[in-house]
Amino acid sequence: MKHLNLVSIKPAAAQLHDLRRTFRTNLGRLKVRPDIAERLVNHISARTEMEETYDLYTYLPEMREAMEKWEAFLQAIVAGKAETVPLAA
Repeated sequence: MKHLNLVSIKPAAAQLHDLRRTFRTNLGRLKVRPDIAERLVNHISARTEMEETYDLYTYLPEMREAMEKWEAFLQAIVAGKAETVPLAA
């Protein structure tokens, strides 16, 4: 079974989409709300027309908190303290 090891990914083997998918998947693992995670990967289309019209709040504090969780997660990986996650074959 393969395990994710961000430190040893070879640039030729990884695609930009792989990094986006890893980021988005792990935001869920870090208990980031789905609507905030979608904003962080710039999936604006995930919002309904009604939300775009009536919800003008920027969610910057929530996005900052999510990025701080992501930073702590990456630091744990580099320090060898993060749990590995099985990847699909």
